Amino acid sequence: MKIALIHTVTRLGAKKHNIDRMRRLTREAKAKGARVVILPSMFNYGAFFSFYSPTQARNILKNHAERIPMGSTSNMLTNIAVNNGVHIITGPIMERAGPRIFLTSVVVSPGGFVVGKYRKIILDPGDEHLGISRGRSFFVYEMQEKFGIISENDIAYPEVARGLLLSKATVIVAFPRIMQSMDPRVKKLLESRSIENNVPIIAVGGGVKSHDQLQGEIPSLIIDPREGILEEISIYGKGGDGDEDKVILVELRPAPSGDEKTQENVKELINMIYQDIRRNRKKNNNAEKEKQP
Repeated sequence: MKIALIHTVTRLGAKKHNIDRMRRLTREAKAKGARVVILPSMFNYGAFFSFYSPTQARNILKNHAERIPMGSTSNMLTNIAVNNGVHIITGPIMERAGPRIFLTSVVVSPGGFVVGKYRKIILDPGDEHLGISRGRSFFVYEMQEKFGIISENDIAYPEVARGLLLSKATVIVAFPRIMQSMDPRVKKLLESRSIENNVPIIAVGGGVKSHDQLQGEIPSLIIDPREGILEEISIYGKGGDGDEDKVILVELRPAPSGDEKTQENVKELINMIYQDIRRNRKKNNNAEKEKQP
């Protein structure tokens, strides 16, 4: 199965420009034979969190978060998927659901349906300060491969990737937050998530511009559980050539046999951990009761 990773530069606040860019790059990916196209984080509005003040970011969330699948971005995604006959997986965008706002990845089928979405689970204090809500469930999209999704802070928590493994994911699509530059620890964490779960990881980064000035870029990474980082894609960073649009084809190799046994071992380990947590909680509660007069 050919998967196209889109590594590109988005403009802050330029929604029409950014969507038109994704439409053109998806056509290019289809022409190269891709069946699945992966779009970067905040591909519609631009990844503004690291470049605006909290007050500005809060206003953007309030005024530009959309409903999924009823919003304009969802409608444009379904149109792009139908016209190109491809599956689309996106990085997180702003989703409004009643009074709450989530950072949500979207999956669209070639038939033009939003077939799933994944709301980022792990929030940092800045997200919480902005009023963003956390998701509460994993999501795996099954085709020839089974795609699990992790976003931003999720990468640092092995439990999230383990949950995808137990949900039968065979490849993980990761979306590091696009910032001025990548924390070197993120690369190590992504490699760890790949090795410990024995699954390849496609980590989709990208760049951000404002007033035609590059504000920052995070490289995209293709990671194999046996060989580590196979490819690092950059526009302006180390090895970059300045071309702001890159459509990278990825063809996954099958993982070694024994995955079922790995999953059983992980389930057993998780059950042991939860039993210990429950025992310690009960022990602490009893100790607190004994202290009470």
